[in-house]
Amino acid sequence: LPSIRATLSVNYYGTLHATQTFLPLLTPRGRMVNVSSFLASLSGYPPSLVSRFHSATSPAQITELMDEYVATVAEGKVWVEGKSAYDVSKAGCTGMTRVIAIGEREKEGGGGGGRLVNSCCPGYVKTDLSPRGTKTPDEGAKTPVLLALGDIGGQTGLFWKNEVVIDW
Repeated sequence: LPSIRATLSVNYYGTLHATQTFLPLLTPRGRMVNVSSFLASLSGYPPSLVSRFHSATSPAQITELMDEYVATVAEGKVWVEGKSAYDVSKAGCTGMTRVIAIGEREKEGGGGGGRLVNSCCPGYVKTDLSPRGTKTPDEGAKTPVLLALGDIGGQTGLFWKNEVVIDW
């Protein structure tokens, strides 16, 4: 359980805290990019959980899902078969990013053109932690840099990989 809490602490709660801290400091047309993972995919989750992720409208609702995951594992039960703490934490990161983007869009009156908030998967990047990665760090940076600086047509609240929007 300590390793599960540590994983969520960094990948979900840390990202949530950083997002909530830095978002108010962005210019009105600034961008925020949260790094997630293709392992955040909700495929394999029961429809009831997929619905809860997709219907969430606030970070608090995503946090409830993360807390539920920890409580379920603490009881010795499986929350979603085949999903690790890393996978769940990244699903939380992607979901939280999505609801924050929705909140930003609503602040702008739904018309867009304001702050853009997206999440992305950099791919399987070769690093000290993943020495078998198939992408160089420069290749892995392409999608986050595109989201931070490139022309993405005002799209927000989406999940990206290989410079395109993918299903979450």
